[in-house]
Amino acid sequence: MLFLVMAKEPQRRIIVLTEPDMLEVCSKEKAGGRVPQQIEFVLAELPEDLREKLIQARKNASREVSPGGEE
Repeated sequence: MLFLVMAKEPQRRIIVLTEPDMLEVCSKEKAGGRVPQQIEFVLAELPEDLREKLIQARKNASREVSPGGEE
């Protein structure tokens, strides 16, 4: 976000998110004044196969950092 704010004369400052829950979190942060107002958050529409890979990668990462997870 810092680099977006520092950019000289951009037409728009956009952060593209792939998860609806992250869009909700970021939107709440912006509404609460913790994100610069000129930054926009948008949700990417991923193809189904890519979305499934993202879900699987998130599950794998969660297992890796959980106690007793894969090593």
